Formats: sequence, C-alpha cells, structure tokens
Amino acid sequence: MENMSRILQSDSLVKLIQQENFVGWVYGINYDTALIMTNDLWKAQALGVPHNCFLTAASFNPDEFAQVPAEEREVILLRVIGSTRLPQDDDIVRTKIDYFQRHKNMYGGLDSEYDDITLNQMQFGGLECRVLGTFYTMDGDLWLGSDLESFATASRLNVYRGQSFVQATGTASASGVADAAVRAKYRLVSTRTAGFAAAAEVRLPTGDEQQLLGAGRAAIKLMGIGSVENAKVGAHGNLAVVRGGVSDEVDGGGAITFAATPKLTVGGELLFRRLSDVRQVIAVSAAHPSISGVITQRLVPGATTATLSSAVTGIKWNARATMVLTAEVLWRMGNGGLTAPFTPTISLDYLF
Repeated sequence: MENMSRILQSDSLVKLIQQENFVGWVYGINYDTALIMTNDLWKAQALGVPHNCFLTAASFNPDEFAQVPAEEREVILLRVIGSTRLPQDDDIVRTKIDYFQRHKNMYGGLDSEYDDITLNQMQFGGLECRVLGTFYTMDGDLWLGSDLESFATASRLNVYRGQSFVQATGTASASGVADAAVRAKYRLVSTRTAGFAAAAEVRLPTGDEQQLLGAGRAAIKLMGIGSVENAKVGAHGNLAVVRGGVSDEVDGGGAITFAATPKLTVGGELLFRRLSDVRQVIAVSAAHPSISGVITQRLVPGATTATLSSAVTGIKWNARATMVLTAEVLWRMGNGGLTAPFTPTISLDYLF
C-alpha cells in the first residue's frame, strides 16, 4: 500500500492538495456554502487568505491516497466570500473588552496580558465560502463538476489554500537575414554652429515574418534632423513619420551634450514613439461561462494607442584618433512595451 500511495502522488486530485497551506476545517456545509474554522497561525503560514481567493476541501489524506475509497476521491472547490462568527465569539468579545478596560496605557503592560489558553482561543475565526463545484477524475482526466452531488455532515473536511505553479514554459531562437534598410540624408542648412537636414529610410521586407525577423511589409520613414552647438554644449533633435511596417508611427527625440574634456563627452537624451496600429494589452474580467460565481480574466487589445518613452544617459570617450568608447544606460519612462526598467550598453567604434 505504501508503494501504491507513492505512485498515486502524481494523481491530479492529490496535486490539488497543498498540505503546507492548510488553513482549517469545514464545520458547516450545504449545497451552496461552507463554513470554515481557521486560525491566525495557519493563515499566516499559507501567506494569508484574501477575500475572493480559492480554497480546496477534501476528506482524504493525500499521503495515503491508495487507501481512500472511490466515493471519497473528490476535492471541493471553494471561494472565500466573507467572514463568519464562531459560537464562542461572544465570549471572546467580552474578554477583549475586559482586557482593554484594564489597560493603564495604550500599549498595555506585563500585568495585563492574556494567558496562553485565552490567546489560543482568540486566534480562531470563521470564514464563509461559496461552493463552486467538485473536482473528480474519470478515465485518468481531471474534471470539475459545477455543484455538489452530496455531502456528509459528519465528515471531516480539511481546507487548503492553493499555490501557484508554472503550467508551461517555452523558449525559442531564430537567426537569419532581417529586414534590409536603405538610407539617405541631405543637408539643407549648414552654418558654423548649426545645421538642419532631411533624411529618408526605406525598409525592405527581406526578413522572415513567421520567425519574427521582419515586419512582413515595406516601410518608409521621413525624418527631420536639427543641431545647434558651441565649443562646450550642443542641442540636437529629430522628428520622424513612419508609414508601413508593423505599424504607422510618429517618433522623435531631443538630446543635450556637454564636452567635459577634449576627449570626453557627457550626454542625455529623451525619446518617444507613438504607434497607431499597436494597442496595449489589458486584462478584462468576465463571468465564467459554466461556473456560477467565478470571474475569469482574459488578455485583449486595449483602446489606447501605445506610446513608448525612454531616456538615455551616457558618455563618449575618444580613446584614440579613430576609436570611440561609448557607455549608455537606457531608462524606461512609461509603462508601454516590454522594456526593462533600465538597460546598460557598452560599445566600441573604430573607423578604418
């Protein structure tokens, strides 16, 4: 039997029971609700029992699952909807009031503390739960019935809080030719301390869209670039309009540079992108189609146009005549996109 119980530890019903997250016992149950006696210590060990969280209740010992009769191999799914009173709550309230009335200061004192037995009694409380259904196995598959077929008032049901686990993971990699870009720039205005230019870029869909190596369609980008500077400080800006590719967009940026030494330049830059065809992903709550009282969440495209913003700080050091070392940190400023809070980069440029 012991060997059989070990084999059955992989049973779907056994996996629903998290013994380390035990929170109490059912002391009252009907087809709609279950009343649970719990304890502050058990709730703390289970990392709390939030309102509307899911609990499971079962009468069997998962370590001895091979000996459990077939009719008891089921797990009840519960949802916490509130608290409930225990029969001794009135006595506990009187004890608390007497305790507070004996206080001589707001923090109490050693001469007015509860005794150990009273403290133990005060830690117990009640939870009211809605019965959502019953888990059972059939032909090796886990099923969830939408109600209770029956219940035994005299049975002892242990109650547990579940714990999250990774249902699936995945990794992928792709390599190959990405989209090819052809760029051109024409200087419109040029003075000793300022300049303005127009630029264009055509991006060709040479990358494999299915492998996420390309956008799948051509794009054209028109950009205006301006710069003003003196011997120490420079101001630079650009604004661009993109049509095609993954999304139509407007993007731009502005930067300030400071020449700390003849070979060291410190800079800061602000960047933004506004994507017209890309939406933020939001969670939408909706009632479960078959389980009463259960709210599910789905990820759907939102109505807000995605705007990505970031800042860049860094330095450039002219180590040799044709060699430049650049160190930068990209800082995320908005909540759009999958950008990390900050991204450091180091690059070395060498001109032949």
